[in-house]
Amino acid sequence: QPLSVLGNIPWHRKLIIAKRLLDAAMDFTYKHDRFRFYLMDWSTDNIVVNEKDEVTFVDLEDVIVLDKHISPKSDLPDWYKRYFRDDNDPANVFSIENMCKHHLSDHNIYAACHTLGGDNEPFLHPVPVDFQHWAQLSTLLRDCLKGTDRFKTVVLLQRYIAELLTKGSVVGIGSVR
Repeated sequence: QPLSVLGNIPWHRKLIIAKRLLDAAMDFTYKHDRFRFYLMDWSTDNIVVNEKDEVTFVDLEDVIVLDKHISPKSDLPDWYKRYFRDDNDPANVFSIENMCKHHLSDHNIYAACHTLGGDNEPFLHPVPVDFQHWAQLSTLLRDCLKGTDRFKTVVLLQRYIAELLTKGSVVGIGSVR
């Protein structure tokens, strides 16, 4: 089923799926030894989840494939700098042109965090009343969306969600919506 219709599933399942979305963002960015894959449409209709909570991305017509092994010439003076989403950009989007001028972008990380906790029907909202770890999770999501180093924050967020799931502190927390 598409992520867009899974708003009423139990909270622990939401966290499993959230962890897998963050893992996918990192895999698209780092896992392939030659290329980075930047998905430009993280719509919740383009992310589907099966009965085992495995996440699959569909409708991949808008993907940037970046060769990590090019030898930059003078036309790419910022190649070895990371490209970060500009929060001051009124259009609130990543520049594809700028992404392709840098060896690394935080686009996938931002997109995953926005899917989980952004402004438009975030997957991890509303939060169950009995979930006692929201303050820390909320802080990490906010830092992932608005902070200065998404690469660092996403690792902390992945670890925190994994810890919550490992401790079993979210099992039994009711469904929402």
